[in-house]
Amino acid sequence: MLANIALPGFFPHSLLTLVGLLVIAAIEGWFLRRAIPISYRAAYWHAIVANLKSTLVGIPVAWFFWLVGLLPLWWIASVAGFKPHPLIGQTLGQTGMSGGFIPTEWSNLAAALAWIVLLVPFWLGSVWIECKVLRERLPNADAKALISAVRKGNLTTYFLFLVLGLCALFQAIDRLPEDQREYRHFRSLPNRK
Repeated sequence: MLANIALPGFFPHSLLTLVGLLVIAAIEGWFLRRAIPISYRAAYWHAIVANLKSTLVGIPVAWFFWLVGLLPLWWIASVAGFKPHPLIGQTLGQTGMSGGFIPTEWSNLAAALAWIVLLVPFWLGSVWIECKVLRERLPNADAKALISAVRKGNLTTYFLFLVLGLCALFQAIDRLPEDQREYRHFRSLPNRK
């Protein structure tokens, strides 16, 4: 099962992540080079290291902070008798659990919204970790310039992620009537045991 499912899914995703990381580091390295007096090659290498650490450490931290903020709000809403629309429940579920749900007519829309919502804590986590890493790697650099470069670089790269998320959202909105028809048809089928 591992060879049939996990490995074919892991390698293309990992390759795309690596390529994405190199592109992101190129963009963020450009901002770093403009902010402090180092070569682009050095700035690119520092950006790669900062982004690797941000990916390995920052994203789990962002998930933690997101869930710590999300769960109390969800509990308060439940106690207050708030019954969310299925789209809200699917979006929160896919945001907190990253899929694994039985698909409904709202799944594609919820996945696109979850992509967009997660950009905020991921951006905060990335900026925090990358600033910390770069300040340790470049102790003589102007701290304000370094922080500014990290923020600008991450705003630029996360804007690209936002564009991708909006494209997925518009595609999901366009596909929603078809998804609703398919889901109603699926639900009308007799249970087969």
